[in-house]
Amino acid sequence: MIENFDELFLILFQTILIFGVLFTIYKKQIFSFFDPLLFYILTQAFSIELGILQITDWGYLTSFLMCQLFFVFCFNYVAKSIRNNNIIDDAGLLFKKNEYKFWVYFTTIGFIIVLLANIYLISVQGVILFSDDPTTGKVAAFEGGGGIGAVRRINWGLLNLVNLSTLFIYVKTKKKLFLIMLITLVLIAVSGGSKSSLLIYVVLLAFLGQFKSINQTSVFKSIEKIKVPLLVVGVALSLFIIGSTTESLGDSVLGLGIRFLYFGDILFYYYNADAVTHFQKLGFIDFLNYELNPIFGILRITPYLSPLSFEMVQYSFSNNEVLEVVTGPNLPYYVKGHIFFGKFGALVYSFLVGVLIAYFRNQLFKKQLSYSKYLILIFINISAFSFAQDSALTISVMVDTIIFSIVPILISLMLLYAPKLKN
Repeated sequence: MIENFDELFLILFQTILIFGVLFTIYKKQIFSFFDPLLFYILTQAFSIELGILQITDWGYLTSFLMCQLFFVFCFNYVAKSIRNNNIIDDAGLLFKKNEYKFWVYFTTIGFIIVLLANIYLISVQGVILFSDDPTTGKVAAFEGGGGIGAVRRINWGLLNLVNLSTLFIYVKTKKKLFLIMLITLVLIAVSGGSKSSLLIYVVLLAFLGQFKSINQTSVFKSIEKIKVPLLVVGVALSLFIIGSTTESLGDSVLGLGIRFLYFGDILFYYYNADAVTHFQKLGFIDFLNYELNPIFGILRITPYLSPLSFEMVQYSFSNNEVLEVVTGPNLPYYVKGHIFFGKFGALVYSFLVGVLIAYFRNQLFKKQLSYSKYLILIFINISAFSFAQDSALTISVMVDTIIFSIVPILISLMLLYAPKLKN
């Protein structure tokens, strides 16, 4: 697709124009430069550009673009404007005694679980960041048995929740113990070889900055100063990871540009007559089975299914070659809707996805919720736009987060209420 910098610059120019249109539409909904919505707009601009370049059938291209329009306008119709009302006035809202203790207990126990899980991972697989190919190593490290899969599920669910609660408690209390825990969590995240490992902390800071009581603290102001450096380090880390498989900085930059363009890489495997005919045999029952498979699988109602996007990759190879390390691209709402509900049903599905994401975003900016509800809503909103990119994956992450949160929740409740029961 992109073979040289001239092609890259042309594609970037066209993408910037698309981004400008999207930004104009969404601008009243963006509360910060580090708002996940802004990153989503950027990735969608690249996906739309890829769609225009890749989809040759006018009917499929029209369906693809109409889904984008339905999502955009539905989201903006439902979501409340927060441009001039984005600070949550929580100055008079305090942690209830038991509420504060619960989160301290939960954070500490969750931290121990994450730490022990990753010590075990490093002892078995080594530090992924320092492997010959961190991008491939990130996937390959979690294949196989021996409990490695459980570590992966902890890292993509519980780790981020503990990140959020640790950062929140530290900013509120200024206790150095939680600063040490936070630094440790950062090192764990970076060691996993993820190109976006540091960006999650920037996003967390952006959300926490919406609390008036936090926004005005000296600790937050000090931490906030590192948002931009963190972003820079995150980009540098991305170039380092990509550069591990390239020969020069120029190739790394080119690779990063391609990676952004490939946020819509499912378009290489769908929106052609053969793939559409093959996969549109699936119906509503199949949709429920794929979406709820993480829950059905755990309950042993149905066996675990291969991701549908992985099946698309396999189908695209005429010889049905089974690839060794492939999880498949993300399966965004516009493709999923087209598969399960057809070209008109896809528009309705795009509409509903936009409504759902806008709803949870609105909930976050309601006034005078408890801190516990705020924390949960922040965690949901961090993953909200991931739902648009791959709803089944997001549901899987949420299910895993709930499962691995059960132990710290139960222990925290026991520590809170067991002494009272004795008395």
